[in-house]
Amino acid sequence: MLFLKELNKLPFVNKIIQTAAESGAEIYFVGGCVRDILLERKVKDVDMVPFAADYEKLAFRLANRLKAAAIKFKDNVRIAKNGVEFDVSAPRGADIHEDLSKRDFTINNLALSSDGELIGSDADIKAGLIRMVHEHVFDDDPLRVLRMYRFASQLGFDMDPETAELAAVKAPLLKSVASERIFAEMQKLAEGGYYKGALKRLVDEGILRIFAETSQEEEKLLLDALGAMSADDILIKVSALIYGFRKNPLKVMDGQCYPAKIAKRAAGAASAYAELSTLPDRSVDNLVKYIYNNKEEWRTAADMFVAVRGEISLMDKLNSAYELMRFDKENIVDGKSLSLMGVPAGRLMGEIIKDVSFRLVSGKLTDREDADSYIKNTYGDRIDEASKVQNRKG
Repeated sequence: MLFLKELNKLPFVNKIIQTAAESGAEIYFVGGCVRDILLERKVKDVDMVPFAADYEKLAFRLANRLKAAAIKFKDNVRIAKNGVEFDVSAPRGADIHEDLSKRDFTINNLALSSDGELIGSDADIKAGLIRMVHEHVFDDDPLRVLRMYRFASQLGFDMDPETAELAAVKAPLLKSVASERIFAEMQKLAEGGYYKGALKRLVDEGILRIFAETSQEEEKLLLDALGAMSADDILIKVSALIYGFRKNPLKVMDGQCYPAKIAKRAAGAASAYAELSTLPDRSVDNLVKYIYNNKEEWRTAADMFVAVRGEISLMDKLNSAYELMRFDKENIVDGKSLSLMGVPAGRLMGEIIKDVSFRLVSGKLTDREDADSYIKNTYGDRIDEASKVQNRKG
């Protein structure tokens, strides 16, 4: 049976086949791209293996035809074009059958020839089952333990019991895997449509604690939150629940090769969660102040908090409080306007800006005139004293 219709779903497939033919190569599309077109999923990565030709020369010739940049790695060349990555890799064996025999899972143990012939069995794809190709799969690359859970998250597939059992035995090998590779897999796992089940199994089967060094309390908090948390910013929430409550969470996440922006957001969400848990009451004034103090992550933290504590009404109260706030007025008073009022640059200016900005956002002050009057009445004496000190230094 030929899969020409499926083959034509691959981006730039005709140019790839033409380039291979001109190079005298026997080319095969392999792995995830074959799996995804059989599952009618959008293809974001196209992996190719050429035989009877130098893969590097073929790759750079293809990059030239696609008018795209190419980057050489250890055993492959990567080309990026229109949001799709094309990997031309060195063969892993003498022919395509030997190459496929060295891959990780049967759902990826597939190839399509340039004329649409499927090499390998798609039985496990049809069955929705993640099964190892051979018993050394996790020894060859321990990251495949985590990758199995990532595929479960992305595809919603079950794990073959024998494969899952061996993965649990080999899981301690994850300690030898570079942190940036671990993070990349966790990011993809979190973006999957079935992340809840995959994360729960990571915890229940003891895999998460091997590379994240989670405590029982952190794992319980994550499991408590998973059921009801929304999927929005799920990587931030999961990271906050795992790492955010530790001492110096930014340093911890840096050690896990987190991008600084994601680490900062996760730490901020955990801090906002902690503040929400210590609010003396749920009055409008307290909720408005909470939102203002945690402008970037209050929604993220509140979603986590409500999922764990079950206080469904709290989110409605927070949203109502947010609707009362006027962030468009936050910057009515700034350093320039305060300088014109005689406020010298320094700690006092910062204090005034923070105080007045909050009052404008919360509605306690209504406009610039109201703000100026408040500043003069509240800070007038301190402004005069600070100006005198400034002049003496002058």
